[in-house]
Amino acid sequence: MLRIVLIIFLAAIVIGCAPSSEITADERQAVLTSTKAFAGDDQFNVEFTAIDGRNIAPRDYLALDPGTYRLTARVPATFTSDQLYRPGNLDDDFVQFDIQLSAGDRFDIYGQWNRNNRAQPYELRIE
Repeated sequence: MLRIVLIIFLAAIVIGCAPSSEITADERQAVLTSTKAFAGDDQFNVEFTAIDGRNIAPRDYLALDPGTYRLTARVPATFTSDQLYRPGNLDDDFVQFDIQLSAGDRFDIYGQWNRNNRAQPYELRIE
């Protein structure tokens, strides 16, 4: 009986100490994600690759302190040209944009593919 109680107790400790799969930010920070794009609406996720000109490992989540930043996002090659007229483009685009962040801000940043617009095959959306 003592053995069963001990096993249950140890299991509860292990489960309680397991790392959470959800990343959380300090409430004093702003959070930017690129995880909610819906392909059915010609939307796609981007990856953040630089903050203020300093390269970072590509990621789809940022937690930043309040302030103004110049971010760089990678747009996959699939969406960098009009596929009807110039299929097979192999070059990713790296788009820079400025953003003002306040404590507690939450933004989703994604691309909107303009499938038939040769001049502007995509645009970056910030919501």
